[in-house]
Amino acid sequence: MLKQLLITAFQQEASDLHLSANRPAYLRKGGKLLPLTEKKISKEALTSALLVILSEREKEILQRTGAIDFAYTFYPDKKSDKNRSSPYRLRGHYFQNLGGLTAIFRLIPDKIRTLQEIYAPPICKQLLQQKSGLILITGATGSGKSTTLAAMIEAVNRSMERHIITIEDPIEQLYRPQKSLIEQRELHRHTPNFENALKNALRADPDIILIGELRDKASVHLALQAAETGHLVLSTLHTNSAPKAIDRLLSYYQESEREMVRIQLSETLLAVIAQQLINIEQNIFALYEVMVINSAISHLIRENKLAQITSNIETGRESGMQTYRQHLEFLQKSGIISDLLAKKAHNLL
Repeated sequence: MLKQLLITAFQQEASDLHLSANRPAYLRKGGKLLPLTEKKISKEALTSALLVILSEREKEILQRTGAIDFAYTFYPDKKSDKNRSSPYRLRGHYFQNLGGLTAIFRLIPDKIRTLQEIYAPPICKQLLQQKSGLILITGATGSGKSTTLAAMIEAVNRSMERHIITIEDPIEQLYRPQKSLIEQRELHRHTPNFENALKNALRADPDIILIGELRDKASVHLALQAAETGHLVLSTLHTNSAPKAIDRLLSYYQESEREMVRIQLSETLLAVIAQQLINIEQNIFALYEVMVINSAISHLIRENKLAQITSNIETGRESGMQTYRQHLEFLQKSGIISDLLAKKAHNLL
């Protein structure tokens, strides 16, 4: 039952599948939540189907904490799905609630989209030439951060000889090494915690380290340490704008520590790429705001004058910077989106 629902969701090009006890299955498609089935799924049938794909360790975490994040891969049925040879991959999130066990599956596309295909600004690829420093991709949940991050790693993989180590929770996109050597590690599966994973990664002669998300002080500290010691580090944060990423990073530290962290960021941070996913009448596209850390912005970070950063982004196009509105204007002038769509999107910013 579960695999058939997932296959149908993939075939309908949905982004997510929602399953709850005593309710129909729902798809997220074009940003809208749509019913996939008329028949409700019983609590017993759903619980049985959901638990069977978990490992014993994952079941233990679910029982202990009431929630679990995991990745899952399964292969197409040769009889019912003859047109597909590659495996299906997804990210699952289960949680217990008043009605029982609920599941949300994020469907991971088989093909990694290129930076050109997602209309990411050229600076995204240029930054990957750097030998060291920290690059952050920021945005709300569901804004496409994972898509952009995967496109950047794949851009390196296709064109550069690099040793890349990823530390993820869970592993989402599976990379097929081309010019680069790529090793993917999953939290709790291959390593007990981020600290252990990063310490071991630094001993493995990496050129690039991908950290799925900076969630706390420990992960930020280790990411900065890795960037300071000659590695290019890529990671994500949950902020809606590039300048707010600085505030978020500083918020993990005590007031007495923040001056030193600002100095570290001013010297180590290369860029913050913020993004929003615009969905207007099922026309879905990403807008990017880019903050490149030039001497002016480095000074503002060091001196804690963060309120002045936005004006520097607006005037920093020669350095590769842009605001959301400037990117929208580019998409409109390039004919990628219509004038009407651009006008409607402008009203959302």
